[in-house]
Formats: sequence, structure tokens, C-alpha cells
Amino acid sequence: HGMRGDFEGALVLSVGAPAGAMITVTEAFSYHAVNLTGGAVTLPDVGSLPTLGGFTGTLTGANFGHDDYTLAIRAGGSACDATFWASDTSATCTVASGVASRSLSMVLTHGGLMATLATAAVYDAPVLSQIDPSNGPTTGAFNATIRGSNFGPYDSTLSGTIGVTFCGGVLWVSDVEVVCTVPAGVNASLDAVVVVAVQEGLPLEASFSYDLPVVS
Repeated sequence: HGMRGDFEGALVLSVGAPAGAMITVTEAFSYHAVNLTGGAVTLPDVGSLPTLGGFTGTLTGANFGHDDYTLAIRAGGSACDATFWASDTSATCTVASGVASRSLSMVLTHGGLMATLATAAVYDAPVLSQIDPSNGPTTGAFNATIRGSNFGPYDSTLSGTIGVTFCGGVLWVSDVEVVCTVPAGVNASLDAVVVVAVQEGLPLEASFSYDLPVVS
């Protein structure tokens, strides 16, 4: 008879013998390991996703099993918000929110079998759209609000620069807003940059200027 299953390890086969005796054969059979060969493929930019999550990506491979009764998928250190078994070669994961990292592994387990796709996706880098105010005194030490996206769903390791000088501190407000304590400096049309975890966003070019000297 054919056999189906979704677990790792040996099966125990009981074979009939004369006079009602039973012979047990151990370590006679095991299912093939789960194999992942593909990652999130339906993003506009393959391999990236917004920090607020909510994106459903498809994993492809082999030996995902004949049904979904024990399917689990983790993206990085977090369980997927939702998982769906599609076939023996395909499953989906609705990725949870998170902060930028260089690589996000996907781990699929099914009935005791496990496979890892080491570099499946990366959360999107921060995007800057506005700094307010866009000018201030050369003494610095005032707050400027930076707006954009992908600053993360929670407070994480943040840093920022005005020109080439680091902000005195960066306060997380939301995924779309952070506050930079502007350092002392000079010059006009300086770039603003925000770094979330390990990912640096593109600079908001020529977005901040220190006030011009005043002669009295």
C-alpha cells in the first residue's frame, strides 16, 4: 500500500510471521526532508517588504506534505501573521512587522521536518520625505521632525546625520516620523540621513540649512 506522511524519523513496520509471532523492523523508512528553493516573489521589488509587514509572500520547494495540519513558517525571529499550505511544493506567509536587517531568513516546519531559506527578504530601508524645520541656528540643540516611511513599527536602534554630523539623538515617534536633535554646524543645503537598525536610507538631499550670519 502507498504511504503518506509529514514527519521525520523512522517508521516501525510490523510484519506477520508463523504461529502468530510479530517481527518489528525499526529504522526502515523516513520521509524526504523539506526543501526550500524560492522566496517572496510577489513584491514590486523582489526580496524587500515594508516594515509594517502585512505582505504575503510565496515559498516554493518540495516535500511540504500532503496537507497543512502542522505547517508553521517564521520570518526572521517572528512567526508569520498567517500561513497557508497550497501544495507539496508551495506555501505562503503573511510577514509580521519588523525593522530593517541585512537578511531575513524564512524557516518552514511541517510535522517535525524543517528547512531554512537563509536570505529570503529584507525589510525596506527608511525613506525620507521632509524635515521640519528645514533651517535653524548654527548652535544647534533644537529638534527637527523628519517624516517619511519604514522607520519601524517600534523604537529600535536609530541614528541620523545632518550633513556629516550625527544628530544629538534620534527619537522614534512612529513608522512615518522620527525627531532629530540637530547638531551645531554651518553651511546650507545639507543632506539628512536616517539609519534604522543596520539599514541606511537614501539621503534627503539639500534639505537643511543653517541660518546665515547676522551682523548687528
